[in-house]
Amino acid sequence: MPSFHITVRAADDSDLAALVLLWADLKRCGALNARLAALTDDRKIADRVGRLLRLPTGRILLASMAGQPVGMAMLTTVPLGALNETQCVQVEYTFVAEPFRRRGVGRALMGAAASYAEEIGAEQITVSVSPLSREANRFYAQLGLTPLAVRRVAPAAALRRRIATIDPSSSTRISLT
Repeated sequence: MPSFHITVRAADDSDLAALVLLWADLKRCGALNARLAALTDDRKIADRVGRLLRLPTGRILLASMAGQPVGMAMLTTVPLGALNETQCVQVEYTFVAEPFRRRGVGRALMGAAASYAEEIGAEQITVSVSPLSREANRFYAQLGLTPLAVRRVAPAAALRRRIATIDPSSSTRISLT
């Protein structure tokens, strides 16, 4: 396999346009669930990405080849769980542009995420990956990441309707006061 020079660095405000273009590629390839990919407007995406760039507990990694942006990963530092204070780096929206896949860009991004975790003293790295993305799941498994939990998602109103259909006699109202 030929060797490619890949550079991964922390993105900054000057990279905003490139990150928005990579996000657009991510949307186009269908890797985002349409219902959950609420950010479709480039200005809103730029605003959110800009906020993440300035977040003290976040970092966006930008991978380049020959000076061309080819991939990204968005990192946040969070506790491993609600009752587990172990800090971990959560990796989300890892994306490599189609023509640059299978050249080591994803591994370089994850290596940079591991370096960042070590730099800030985070013991664990977690990734968010669609259960439908066989290729991504295989990639992360090859890197030694194992399943920790399955996160399921539903709109609150839909969950309430579903609960009512399962137990229509229940008229219990929950009050958070």
